[in-house]
Amino acid sequence: MQVVLVNTLRLYPVFPVLARVALKDTKLPVGGGKNQTEPVFVPRGTNVIMSYYAIHHDANIYGDDVEEFIPGRWDHIHPDQYQFLPFGAGQRACLGQPKALVEAAYVVARLAERYEILECRDKEPWEGEIKLTCKSANGCKVAFRKE
Repeated sequence: MQVVLVNTLRLYPVFPVLARVALKDTKLPVGGGKNQTEPVFVPRGTNVIMSYYAIHHDANIYGDDVEEFIPGRWDHIHPDQYQFLPFGAGQRACLGQPKALVEAAYVVARLAERYEILECRDKEPWEGEIKLTCKSANGCKVAFRKE
């Protein structure tokens, strides 16, 4: 169950980006130069935007099949805390992470227990819409059936 949830959060992060303002002059160890291996100077007051979506879709971390929903990939990859960030990281990470994961696992388990078929009724392929959070641009139509 856990690998299904984390792979879903990897492919479809709730928050697409993280924005901050540098409070002091900072030097990042990598990200600059031709090969992005050189340091980067970030002056105080600079707006810094980090894309969770880009990090979670990095083939160097998650493999060439990065766009595929493959929960089994978590058996052989172990991204560090800054390569998988569905709840942020560090001092400002989401305090609700454990509760959110338990609640999501509970809902998925109850749906699987109660219904034999979960049928997608979307006429269009999933298309993301990025605003404050990521969501389906066309809504989500699902049917639950007992057999």
